[in-house]
Amino acid sequence: MKLKITLFVLFLLSFSAARAQTVFDTYVDFNNAVYQGQTATAFTLADQIINSKEKLPAKSEVNFYQKLGRLYETQQQAAKAIMYYERVAAAEPNYYTAQRALGYLYMQRTNELGKKLNASAANKTAYLQNMAEYKKAVTKCLPYLEKAQACDPDDQTLNTIKSLYHAIGDDAGIKSLDGRLKQMSANCVSLLTN
Repeated sequence: MKLKITLFVLFLLSFSAARAQTVFDTYVDFNNAVYQGQTATAFTLADQIINSKEKLPAKSEVNFYQKLGRLYETQQQAAKAIMYYERVAAAEPNYYTAQRALGYLYMQRTNELGKKLNASAANKTAYLQNMAEYKKAVTKCLPYLEKAQACDPDDQTLNTIKSLYHAIGDDAGIKSLDGRLKQMSANCVSLLTN
């Protein structure tokens, strides 16, 4: 009888030890993989988290998206990086690290359009179409760069912002920049918490 009870207890212990990981356990493993530079493992764990029916706590979810955005950015997958950074920016609009990343990722598109714009200088119709598209792209990246600049001033970012305003002929944007930066600097988040 003791043997049956012992076997039953061992069965219960092994069953509870073999239970499925919670999504938070997977998130902890994801963080470890990121910090250890195990990119493939991190992506596999990220897929498990994203496809899980169980949700991460809100703060952990934002942190997860930030790290996943960064992983995609380092893998030169701008579209996916933007998707996750946008989630971070929506949840924590004052977190300037995501803002800076988005600004520079959108800037890549702006640079491509700038080349297209310059190449079309001889054709007025094409040039005007390209200029409209270029202005739209510049307008998309500027708010992100400005928030990053307001929270973490950097000469390169400031010069980029001014250059973009100059490129689209927005003198008013340049003149009001200091006031906007000062206003935005009041609410900066430099660290996401789990």
